[in-house]
Amino acid sequence: MVNVDSYLRIYRWRGLTGQILLDGEPAPHETAVALIQLAALTRIPSHINEAIPRPLYRVLTEQVNDRGVTSGDMNDPVARSLFLSDLYDFLRLFKHIEASKISRERP
Repeated sequence: MVNVDSYLRIYRWRGLTGQILLDGEPAPHETAVALIQLAALTRIPSHINEAIPRPLYRVLTEQVNDRGVTSGDMNDPVARSLFLSDLYDFLRLFKHIEASKISRERP
């Protein structure tokens, strides 16, 4: 089952949590591999995949395949890092909102 933690786990495994560009130039290999792994999660039907904003979802499904980045801005390591940062921000916000919903549902 794919959920928001599935996505966030990839960021942790690749050492990409927090401010991705904090240390200057991104690690091209780590961001490329993370992007491939994140794109693979989009192929599994899930609530989180339906919630990802369409512009972010399109990048994951159209510019990445199992062998790597295929086209567009994702070939540029800096653009890739900025995209990963935007997606990370969304995922953290989504997790927070979901946690808030659960706590409100409890008596």
